[in-house]
Amino acid sequence: MKQTPKPIDPIDCQIGERLRQKRNYLNLSQTELGQKLGVSRIKIGQYESGARSIPASQLLKLTQILNVNITFFFHSSDELDSENSEPLLNKDAINLIRDFENLDGPDVKKAFADVMERTAQLLQNKII
Repeated sequence: MKQTPKPIDPIDCQIGERLRQKRNYLNLSQTELGQKLGVSRIKIGQYESGARSIPASQLLKLTQILNVNITFFFHSSDELDSENSEPLLNKDAINLIRDFENLDGPDVKKAFADVMERTAQLLQNKII
C-alpha cells in the first residue's frame, strides 16, 4: 500500500525561503551551510524548499550561524502563503547590497547611494 506524501506546510516553506535568502546574502553554498550546521547539502535543500521541517535545535543553531534573531524566520500569518508572497530581496538586490558594503569609504558609499536614488527617481518618472 502506497503512502501519500504529506503536504508541505506553508510555515516550513516560509522558514525555508528566509533561510535561502539569508544563505544567498551571506554568499554561502548549501554545502558550506550544511557543514557549519552538521547536515548534508541535500538536507539544507529540503529545509529551503519546505519539504522537511527544521527541528527546533537546528533552527537555534542556524540563528547563531547566520547571526539572526529567531524571529527572522517568521512572519505574520497572513504572509505565510509563500506562493503568493514575493521574496524580500531578489538576487540582483542582494548583489547590489553586497557590492555597496564592499565599497571603500563613506564618500564613495554616499556617491553610490546618490546615483542609485537618482536612477530610481528617473525610472519612477519613466524618464529612462
